[in-house]
Amino acid sequence: MEVTENKRLMYRTAAKRAKAKLRPGDRIRVTACPGNKRWATFDHFEGEWVISRTGQIYHPANIDKVFDELVNFKESN
Repeated sequence: MEVTENKRLMYRTAAKRAKAKLRPGDRIRVTACPGNKRWATFDHFEGEWVISRTGQIYHPANIDKVFDELVNFKESN
């Protein structure tokens, strides 16, 4: 599957917005493969990737909630 330049820009933008909002200990809900929603506790970033306290790796574009607040890092709010 080819990733277009528009998608690359969207992913970079999502990471930038998430870095401005997320703090260690924040509870995040993410969509993980194969489309299941799960809760995790944010620990830190490695490049554009979110790392949970348990070491799971997620992309900020897949986060839809921080605590109980709906978020969409892919689009400006």
